[in-house]
Amino acid sequence: MLKIMVSLRAGRLFPLSKLLLLLCGVVLLALAFVAARHIASDVYRELAESLIQSELTPDATREQNVETLEHGVNLLLKAQQFNSENPDLNLDLGDLYLRLAALFPQPKSQQIAQLSVDQYRQALKKRPTWPYAWINLANAQRKALAPAQAVFASLERAMTLGPWELTLQLGVLRLGMPMWGGWSAEQKRLLRGAMGRVATAPDLQNKLVLAVLRYGLESELRFAVNESPEIIRAINALKSQARTVAPSRGRAVGLK
Repeated sequence: MLKIMVSLRAGRLFPLSKLLLLLCGVVLLALAFVAARHIASDVYRELAESLIQSELTPDATREQNVETLEHGVNLLLKAQQFNSENPDLNLDLGDLYLRLAALFPQPKSQQIAQLSVDQYRQALKKRPTWPYAWINLANAQRKALAPAQAVFASLERAMTLGPWELTLQLGVLRLGMPMWGGWSAEQKRLLRGAMGRVATAPDLQNKLVLAVLRYGLESELRFAVNESPEIIRAINALKSQARTVAPSRGRAVGLK
């Protein structure tokens, strides 16, 4: 035993202590390396956000917007290289691909939308109960011309995972109502439930009614809210406003 250990008087450490110090050093270096990668990822993500906010403006040309979005995508891809496990980056990339797809005709629009679908799916592998990723996936699937049942399945997940995220529920309705005839009886029941919940938010009621009237689903909303007087008043008010505008040129009726 004495031969194995080194004397403390000689100013040396036991072999076990040296090993522990070495392990601590390795752990600290590993943590510092991970932290540095996360910081680099955050920097690239912030650069992308700043670029989109400053350069993607209403007065920019289509070509300028395409260039801005492509640059933003490249920055986020670099951020992803440093932190591939962050689902927020997948969501951000999916959003940018979706905005980019809107600037191109078919079939390129469909191809870019599919890239968006892929990113949202990656986000959901890491965070499967994320309702906002599910609704974004449904929107991307629709633009990528995915089968209707795939879109329905994603919307249903968004509805059930975020039942009281009322802005999200309104988004589900806006995506789901154009395809009302393709929903099953159970899916229609879920949509009516979403209508009822959104109707409880005063700041969303008019938006809900406008969407419902647009797709000819007034009777479904009335049923969902059990003929709520408040919602009936909103329906009648918006109908009245619509009747006072000439459909051809948007002029008030009676003005010359």
